[in-house]
Amino acid sequence: MSKGLFSSMKNFFRGKADDLAKKMADPVRDGKLAIKDSEDQIQKFTTQIARVMSETKRLEKDSAAAEKDIVKWLNIAQNAAASGDEDGARQALERKNTSQQKLDTFKAEFEKSQQLVNRLRQDLNRAKAKVSKAKNNITRLEARSSAANIRKE
Repeated sequence: MSKGLFSSMKNFFRGKADDLAKKMADPVRDGKLAIKDSEDQIQKFTTQIARVMSETKRLEKDSAAAEKDIVKWLNIAQNAAASGDEDGARQALERKNTSQQKLDTFKAEFEKSQQLVNRLRQDLNRAKAKVSKAKNNITRLEARSSAANIRKE
């Protein structure tokens, strides 16, 4: 018998909690809060895109520096070879090859970073469009809710 009583009491309180939740529900308020949360997420997302773009710019500068190093070491190697310094020419060519490897790595990372930025921008634009649509829907929902309240009264 006590199991039945506790079960009944549990169901009674669950029912009251559901009733209270329904009475407290305000779709317009909830929608506005959801939009605000989405706008906050968009702001954070925009900041992340800016960071990735900054990294992309750094990679671009590093690539330019590596290209200059390649030219520099090639000139040093040519001058060393012209003066008969085979060891100096060999060392300069090794450094040129190292710079070339760095340049290749920077270019690959730069391309990946650019692709990521493009994808993130597309995602950001889609998110902004969804928020804009949600704002329009909230405005219509507010109008319908007001009209329903007027009809009730």
